[in-house]
Amino acid sequence: MGGVRGALLVGLLLVCSRAPAQFFLNGSAVQTNDSCFQLTTEVPSDAGSIWFAEKIDLRQSFDLVMELNLGCADALGADGLVFALQPVSTSIGATGEGLGIDGVRPALAVEFDTWQNFNRNDPPEDHIAIMANGAVTHDSTGNLAGPVQADADDPNIERCAFIPMRVSWEAPAKRLSVYFDCELRLEYSGDVVRDIFGGDPRVFYGFAAATGGRVNEQQVCFRFNSLERRLADVTVCPGGAALLDVGGGGGRRYEWSPAAGLDRTDAASVVARPAVTTDYLVKIFDDCGLPVLDTVRVSVDGRTAPVELGPDTAFCPGGALRVDVSTEMATYAWSDPALSGPVVDITR
Repeated sequence: MGGVRGALLVGLLLVCSRAPAQFFLNGSAVQTNDSCFQLTTEVPSDAGSIWFAEKIDLRQSFDLVMELNLGCADALGADGLVFALQPVSTSIGATGEGLGIDGVRPALAVEFDTWQNFNRNDPPEDHIAIMANGAVTHDSTGNLAGPVQADADDPNIERCAFIPMRVSWEAPAKRLSVYFDCELRLEYSGDVVRDIFGGDPRVFYGFAAATGGRVNEQQVCFRFNSLERRLADVTVCPGGAALLDVGGGGGRRYEWSPAAGLDRTDAASVVARPAVTTDYLVKIFDDCGLPVLDTVRVSVDGRTAPVELGPDTAFCPGGALRVDVSTEMATYAWSDPALSGPVVDITR
């Protein structure tokens, strides 16, 4: 019997992807498709929340582009929902006017309130406010910004329709920005890591919603999440290529730069063949025409890249071993010059 040991050197294509985000669901919350969650039903004293399973680091910037559906009932609809950051638990959520965040400390929350509670000093119109440490009363020290009318042109956001919403955190500037229906409605600047979270930058993010005596079906859909879609840096061999893919995140338009080495600059997926190591920037525009930014370094390494062929294999004289290492856009160089291509038959 004889043995064969192969050593394959190839230029590889790397496709950047991550598994779908995982959220903990509580109360009445249910996932309705890959990116959408129903938080409450049209039932009194209902509550639901979703929290990302892993903590994020507020020393890093992020953009979350979403759509909110606050329900169909206006005058008799309640209570609203919150986007929140908190390090306490992934099972937080309660009913009624507290919107699932009342009393949670430490926390930073953006409330979308659709019911006027006079005891909370709520304005009559549906409104947005940025609140700290579980506060839901607007004349309290926990009221950091707002309240402002959620839609500058319409006091009602219970429209029985999905409305664009975006939260952007700029870590260097320590600034939280809230967009609703494609308009910047509220901002807060402050050292939230120090002042709210006691110096610990790691928090859970998620949504909570509630009903009380009045009800609404309230939903959220994620359209782009920079916490999930970050491109991983890649290394290619000289003359090799890498697929850079930011598709599936809800972008409506894309701009890549620089153009050198790219097969195109206006698509969600582009092929990069840089002659030298290059840092690429992609702008991903949402439905409102607002960009989300991401960067990736494509390094060109002067060495070829070895690929594992599996365990050593033995076969009898006259036998053969077929090896298939097909990889899109790769080139192949076997140690035996008689072999070529991605599929070879090794005989003895």
